Amino acid sequence: MKVRFVTLGCKLNFAESSALGKELLLRGHQRASLQEVPDVCVVNTCSVTDTADHKDRQTINQLHRKYPNAIIIVTGCYAQLQPEQVSQIEGVDYVLGQNEKYEITQLVDDIERLRDSLEDASLQDAASAAIGRAKPYGVLDATLLGDTPTPDTRHHAQNKIQVGAIREVDEFHGVHSADDRTRCFIKVQDGCNYFCSYCTIPYARGKSRNPKISEVVADAKQALEQGAKELIITGVNIGDFGR
Repeated sequence: MKVRFVTLGCKLNFAESSALGKELLLRGHQRASLQEVPDVCVVNTCSVTDTADHKDRQTINQLHRKYPNAIIIVTGCYAQLQPEQVSQIEGVDYVLGQNEKYEITQLVDDIERLRDSLEDASLQDAASAAIGRAKPYGVLDATLLGDTPTPDTRHHAQNKIQVGAIREVDEFHGVHSADDRTRCFIKVQDGCNYFCSYCTIPYARGKSRNPKISEVVADAKQALEQGAKELIITGVNIGDFGR
């Protein structure tokens, strides 16, 4: 299927979108060019301010108007913080939280498989079938996402919201991805433990966590092998690395 990523906000979001896009390419999907009509639009959102939320909604509305038949998957900070609000935006098919965004590749695989297996099925038919097979608490069937349903996720009547309790997440999803031919962003940290009164990041990204140094070095070596000339370390609060 042809997939388009629309990313708002920080470089960390861009790095994660790029990594997910590369994984989709490896799975046989295509990146939709600006001249092509995408089958799936993935919107990786920001939610630092009310202005960011407004831009998220505006972007989703524009995509739905331009590509009314495309599947729209919304993830990122806005999806994590306001999943019910996001789910009510016209055209949104799935709302995935920060930790659930890494299930996007499997989800796209399964929508394509369902479309191919259902006679004369459209993309929307396949998306509806996937939602219909969801288990309680809004977690998609394990055969679809290869995950085990957990009771700490929020439920939605149509089961299209898949948002877990991010503050309880301990796992770290490392990514390294290129924004051009020579520069590579390496994610070394996620989350924040400082609950500043003006900031939503601890609620949107979860607790501060990072990989082992050996894993960062392995990512750096792989990036260099793939042609990177410049490595940029990124994260939410990289000064907390190692704590």
